[in-house]
Amino acid sequence: CSPWRSALGEGSHGSILSGNYSLNRLTSKWKSTEGGLKAVFILKIVDLGMDADLEAITSCVVEPTDPLDFKRSVQVRGVNQVVLQALDDALKQHGRIIRDFENYPANRKCVEIAIWREEAIKRGIEQNKTENTAKRGFSRSRQDLQQMDITREFEDFVWKVDPDADKLDK
Repeated sequence: CSPWRSALGEGSHGSILSGNYSLNRLTSKWKSTEGGLKAVFILKIVDLGMDADLEAITSCVVEPTDPLDFKRSVQVRGVNQVVLQALDDALKQHGRIIRDFENYPANRKCVEIAIWREEAIKRGIEQNKTENTAKRGFSRSRQDLQQMDITREFEDFVWKVDPDADKLDK
């Protein structure tokens, strides 16, 4: 057997078995679950004591975290930040509750995507470019914001995912 292969078939396991491996930082992970849901957790290092050679014995404990806390830590920058600000303004000026609670959130305002796009283009998301280039830039940012779980869309409307965003009691 090659020296880099352990008894368990992975090089990393061999280093664990020989005591050469240690995890010295907190690690954040996403794990896919059934139905496409995501579970967010942190691996936290726990001291278990000392072994016969007076070396520390440690292990990891999985701690669940609030997925919204993880999402809030995502930094929105550049064009995406401008497009998100345009959405905030469009929601304030033109947003409305859509009474189809099966497809739209009951507690948040929605706005037409066309109005959001106009607001973003007014802010010069693609300065010194053609209108088509600006529309392509908006489309890229729109997709990015959905992938970051900041916005959602249905038919011709968009809203922010964050449950604290744009509530009626503001």
